[in-house]
Amino acid sequence: MPVSIRPVRRRHAIAAAVGVYLGTAALASAGFVSLPAGGLVNDDVAKGIDPARNAGLVDVAGGNSAAGAVNAPWAAFEQETAGAQQVFVRAFKNGAWRTKSPGSLNLDPTKDAEGPSIDFAGPGRTVPWTAFYAPSDALPGGATNIFASRLNSAADIFLPSGQDRSAGQKVPSLNINTDREAENPALVGGAAVAGADPVPWVAWQEKDGAVLPAYQRDQIFVSRGVKGAEGQVNCDGFSPGDGPTVNGFCWQEVGVKRVGKNSLHLSGATDPSLNIDTSRDGVLPDFAFTGPSDTVPWVVWYEKGPSAKGLADNELVFAAKAIKDPAAPGGFRFTAVGRNGTGNLDASANGGLCATDINSERACSLNADPTKRGENPRIAAGTMTPGTPTAPWVTWHEELPSGKRGIFVARLVGGEKFVLINGGKPISPPGVDALNPDITFSGNTPYVTWREDGGNVHSAHFEGSAADPAFVWDDVVPASAGGLIDPRPSVASLCEANPFTGDGAACPADSVGTPFFATVDARTGPRNLLTKAYEPESVNTLAATGITATSAVANTQFNPAGARVRLYVEFGPTTAFGSRTAGQVVAPSRGIKNVAVPLTGLAAGTTVNFRTVVESDLGKFVGPNQSFVTTTVAGTPTAPPSKVTLTLRLGSFNKTIRARIGSPLSLKLRVSVSAGSTVKATLSRNAKTLRAVRVVRSQAGTFTLKLRLGTAHVGTYKVRLTARDPQGTTRTITKSIRIVAR
Repeated sequence: MPVSIRPVRRRHAIAAAVGVYLGTAALASAGFVSLPAGGLVNDDVAKGIDPARNAGLVDVAGGNSAAGAVNAPWAAFEQETAGAQQVFVRAFKNGAWRTKSPGSLNLDPTKDAEGPSIDFAGPGRTVPWTAFYAPSDALPGGATNIFASRLNSAADIFLPSGQDRSAGQKVPSLNINTDREAENPALVGGAAVAGADPVPWVAWQEKDGAVLPAYQRDQIFVSRGVKGAEGQVNCDGFSPGDGPTVNGFCWQEVGVKRVGKNSLHLSGATDPSLNIDTSRDGVLPDFAFTGPSDTVPWVVWYEKGPSAKGLADNELVFAAKAIKDPAAPGGFRFTAVGRNGTGNLDASANGGLCATDINSERACSLNADPTKRGENPRIAAGTMTPGTPTAPWVTWHEELPSGKRGIFVARLVGGEKFVLINGGKPISPPGVDALNPDITFSGNTPYVTWREDGGNVHSAHFEGSAADPAFVWDDVVPASAGGLIDPRPSVASLCEANPFTGDGAACPADSVGTPFFATVDARTGPRNLLTKAYEPESVNTLAATGITATSAVANTQFNPAGARVRLYVEFGPTTAFGSRTAGQVVAPSRGIKNVAVPLTGLAAGTTVNFRTVVESDLGKFVGPNQSFVTTTVAGTPTAPPSKVTLTLRLGSFNKTIRARIGSPLSLKLRVSVSAGSTVKATLSRNAKTLRAVRVVRSQAGTFTLKLRLGTAHVGTYKVRLTARDPQGTTRTITKSIRIVAR
């Protein structure tokens, strides 16, 4: 089958002069760096990944197969080949993407595999697992089935795992019924017992409830992986199916039996559906473990289609948590929790309190407006308060009164209900169509990504307290020519909230937990798979102060650009440095920060070179070198006085900018200074200052200033640039620009 971008089905200044260049950066991705720089994820021809062919849906996770090591980005993705579509897994290590396994994960390389999901389980969370769906000739009817594979690190190969459902052909399907279409798996590693090794849990949608396909409805199902005992060869007592073990694991379905294979009525129910309204389609599930010791499984999904029970027929988003119940299949039952109601998913006449009537159903939903369409939910575990249990945070897109779609975020409060973040308003810009969000935690900070109607990818995070989190828009990755709406940008971090990170408070190997995301980009040819990671900006080294015979203060300047970073100063007698200060972790924020770093143990009357260093987990960013001379014993500074002369000229300039009116816009100013100067840039309209940026430059050079405009409007704006040297000499440039609609 040819690979195409399917409808998203799953979680799916002054240098001899001051030169100024003004351009638009609404189509720039400041604050993000490509992994690798200028490179692709889907690029390993030797193992069947041809970048001249299309990549498709992608899921990412942060992890490492070596216990205690710094986590690395991992990606599972669809890839078109000369034959059938394949699923591949690659990890980003030592500055390059490396393919795991000799080739694809397809059980049958002649069959299309789709919808990959990836996470880590096993001792120390060191075993990558991937789930996907594909048909198999060894199963009846040619239906797509759910499969899950784990990495054998010693052999560097993914092994399909579970009980054989094919009478000896080693096809370990997770399907409740292997002759029914199943798709869109969501895999998570978790443990329902505190301190136990996490195992894989999978949620998916599968047709059920009728003999004829036209009357079947997608139901949400859940299974958990169980590691076989030493020497175990059969999955006796497990359901569905109890065949021989394949690669050491069995799968156990979880939840109360609420539908039957051939009937959606509760009488004779055999299958543990999570649907609120079993007469509608439940689609696109996602999975997370939250709560004390992260032992509570949560599933989110949405339901659509006409109801045969007199309930809602618009798309509603739901969340349900697993509760231990020895009497239920797999030892768990599920309870739905919404914004205004809760209810067990049981085998009662209505299938639970949430399906009693339409008002109860809407109360159990997460929709901001339960009369509107809410779709494509994603869930993450996390806490903004270190030392407190994690809670589920959910994001989805929902229809607005304007007819556009907006991105909403809600979190569980008090274990009883979900509360909308951002004052109940969408976090996406007004007046645009925003869709297909994803969410993760980096340490104790939640991050959300989504796409707009033109294909642009947005990323944002929350700061402040959990009781009143402040939304902070980070930046945008532009769509390529054509404005194609690609699949959701999958986001993850290298310090996700789980028991192995102290719920985000203690990143592995003392890392900072850099967030990253993947996106499919159709530039001028095939759809390529790209990854972007957060990176700091405007790293600068300012002049030292407080100089004595044995110490000084190194003044640093940088912009964390929305993610945690590590700051330190390299110093020494030459530009090879040789010494460094202890690293200090700086919390996520946007905007210039000035941090003073003490230097001690210096020799009197000697030259000291130093520079600012800011690190993410995926890069090192350095400021320019500065130097000073420590005082003699008498305490007299020996550094020579500054001699600065300034001249000014105007460089190339764009006077008219075409922008998307009503959307954020970022202007880039290219600035050159002849010597150390304080540079200030302002953007104003009708004599009102809209944005101002101030940068201290320690030496001559060329650099970029950015002025971010929250909302672009048609009209004339004024850009004013002022540079002032330490002796007080000032030079100024003022220029008008015009913004028009594009």
